[in-house]
Amino acid sequence: MRRVKIIATYGPSLDDDKLKSIVTKVDCIRVNLSHVKDIDELKLISDRIDDARDRYNLYLAKMADLPGVKIRLGDIKDINIRKGDIISFSNKKVEGAVPVDYDNLFEDISEESIVVIGDGELSFEVVEKGSNVIKAKALNDGILKARRGFSIKNGKLSAKVPTREDIELFKAVRKLNFDYVAESFVSSALDIRKLRDIDKDINIIAKVETLEGLNNIDNIIDEADGLMIARGDLAITVSLEKIPYIQKFLVKKARAARKLVIVATQLMSSMVSNTKPTRAEVNDVANAVYEGVDAVMLSEETAIGRYPIETVEQLNRIIEENQLFGVDELPLPTESPYDMIASAAASIVNSKFVEHIVSLTSTGATAKRVSAIRPNADIIAVTLSRKVARMLSLYYGVIPKLIDEDPSRYKDNISKLIEAARSRLKELNINRYVLLYGKPNVAGSTNTLTLEA
Repeated sequence: MRRVKIIATYGPSLDDDKLKSIVTKVDCIRVNLSHVKDIDELKLISDRIDDARDRYNLYLAKMADLPGVKIRLGDIKDINIRKGDIISFSNKKVEGAVPVDYDNLFEDISEESIVVIGDGELSFEVVEKGSNVIKAKALNDGILKARRGFSIKNGKLSAKVPTREDIELFKAVRKLNFDYVAESFVSSALDIRKLRDIDKDINIIAKVETLEGLNNIDNIIDEADGLMIARGDLAITVSLEKIPYIQKFLVKKARAARKLVIVATQLMSSMVSNTKPTRAEVNDVANAVYEGVDAVMLSEETAIGRYPIETVEQLNRIIEENQLFGVDELPLPTESPYDMIASAAASIVNSKFVEHIVSLTSTGATAKRVSAIRPNADIIAVTLSRKVARMLSLYYGVIPKLIDEDPSRYKDNISKLIEAARSRLKELNINRYVLLYGKPNVAGSTNTLTLEA
């Protein structure tokens, strides 16, 4: 089984047939709310995903990606740019200036700043900062297009998240039963806490894409449920050549804290228009597998690409082939009995004595602890909650399985719960395993390990 999970981004490429196909091949569907026009459209998208998921009775997760502070150019006609051209930008109505939709433009930019358009197709060096206009010199040829992203390198982002739009969207996705929410441009733990104050149950992923976020990473990891290494905007914020090191650094940080970690951006971008990935893309995915990430995310490859199904199938093959070589080992704390039990289970399966680790879990906590060790075995998370099953679908090596959605029938009856789990495992032809359990319906109570062989 594939242990590194796959997130596919929803978009126009996923018509009904392709969506029904792709939900059987991935572990999570992400909806980029930057491209959703209103709440009504979001509900339609959510319903489509639910219908496709329910068709096959899958524990597929849904992730909503909040826009955050996204600076964009205004509406303009295409402008052909030549290296050395001087272009004026302004957030005010100035004749001849390219409009920028950002109130804090003059506050955040300086004469040492570099302006990057889109994903880096055009760059400008700021040469003059006036009271109404910023003049910048083009560093390369290209075409300046309407509504493209406008990023400031060697500047700051004074506007904070969550924005008012983020909060409105966050409240909407809660009602639509999304399992994860990703917040863009997180710079501090407070950004996550503001969402947590609205809903303490939903899983919040911090997207790391700013220098300030990197500098505050320890506090962010403590507050968030996981990290997304958003390499697109991060590459604009820091030097491009630093991205491989930063990725390794963040993966280690998240794993050490037992938090979910996702690698995103341009994993298979050549497959937007081609049926095969490049050799460099294959190596990129393989390195993420070796680093021990929980999940990798496809963006435009499945949202607007010509070959979304083929891309996911190719990504599956790369992951399955390279997970055979294991992942980077990382010492994890064993200061609690729950850590010790998880470590003992991993040691037993690594000795090849049994084939699986089975965790009876009410909240998913034990399955997460075992997953953090990255054992060389599948982790079967047997739960009474469909919500927990969907949440666990994104964790490394975890295969969620539902027993029953009426937990009251097992209240204070661990023997009955274990027998139900054994019956479910037998149906799945799983006969040799380590079984972890505690008191039914009590979070953090796992204290027993048995060998079932």
